[in-house]
Amino acid sequence: MNWEPICRALPDYEGSAMAPDLLKYKDKYYIYYPTTDGEIFVITADNIRGPWSKPVKLEMDIKGIDPGHIVGEEGHRYLFTSDGYVTPLSGDGLRVTGKV
Repeated sequence: MNWEPICRALPDYEGSAMAPDLLKYKDKYYIYYPTTDGEIFVITADNIRGPWSKPVKLEMDIKGIDPGHIVGEEGHRYLFTSDGYVTPLSGDGLRVTGKV
């Protein structure tokens, strides 16, 4: 395949982004990514080409790295991280709503 860049999703530096998860949920695109500081951020866009939002830090003690977005059978959103940790997210995917 011949890949070519279509936009710059992370123009602001929040620490080195590692192992991001890019997904489309309903009509919005999300990138969840951890930084080398051990924090997890999310950015969003209505179009894959951007513009992308400013990074939002997920404010709670999320354990693990390598985030992946999942949706449960009941429609609730979660962030799955390494070692099997699961953290509940708000409906918009921008906040942690409970304990790991």
